[in-house]
Amino acid sequence: MTPFFNNLSTFIPLLTLFFTSLICTVNANNPPDLKSVLKPGARVFRAVTTGELQYISGYVKGQQPPPYIEISSDFAKYGAFYTFATPEEAIDWGLSLSGYHHQKPSDFIKHKEWIHKFFIVELEYDPKNLKPTHKFFAKGGPEYTEFIKSNYPPPGTGPDPFSMQWPGPPTPAVADIIEGPMSNSLKFQNQPGKEPHLLNPGTPEVRYNHQIAFASEKAMQCLKVVHIMSEKDFPYEPATAERPASCCTQQ
Repeated sequence: MTPFFNNLSTFIPLLTLFFTSLICTVNANNPPDLKSVLKPGARVFRAVTTGELQYISGYVKGQQPPPYIEISSDFAKYGAFYTFATPEEAIDWGLSLSGYHHQKPSDFIKHKEWIHKFFIVELEYDPKNLKPTHKFFAKGGPEYTEFIKSNYPPPGTGPDPFSMQWPGPPTPAVADIIEGPMSNSLKFQNQPGKEPHLLNPGTPEVRYNHQIAFASEKAMQCLKVVHIMSEKDFPYEPATAERPASCCTQQ
């Protein structure tokens, strides 16, 4: 199959429409339920940013991606390899975490070599005969909220008050692959948010950020790197004192 990113002449207009939809301000609707994207041959997309930039050499076309870091996260107490269902979501995440939205990204990005730097990795999903287990959340709600909260350690249980690590040896996640809305936990300094993060809030285009977490070695064996792009491959300029970023608006 041809890598999604090979056809940039089609992709760039679609991405422009995606970011343009973020600035609409009409009446809000409830986000539609997600539908699972996992099937043999499906493509998922990962943004590699900040502290993970040092591992980009581990992404080799045709091979399994490098291991994930074992720290607590939305869908797994001991880490997972997080991907998005669409390239637009992955690119927006890469732009956000690398400081494109901010006039002075050094205020919140501690290493200057991380600023305005990211990679987007396209991966193919092929479960072969591995039969990975799968847990799916189509939307937010009480079950989703409690699940997210259960995966983050309470303050004071780790090595320091803001630790993202559980004490003791790792235990398996609830499933090899967990799929559903991304939470807004990053906004609460180690205190998971109560609802999923929303794209296009306050507009008819409101929807969830759709993430897929590969949370075991078996799950990782289902992935193969197809294509890798960097921020240099996209025609977007970061925010300055005179103008906002050319790609998008801050969420």
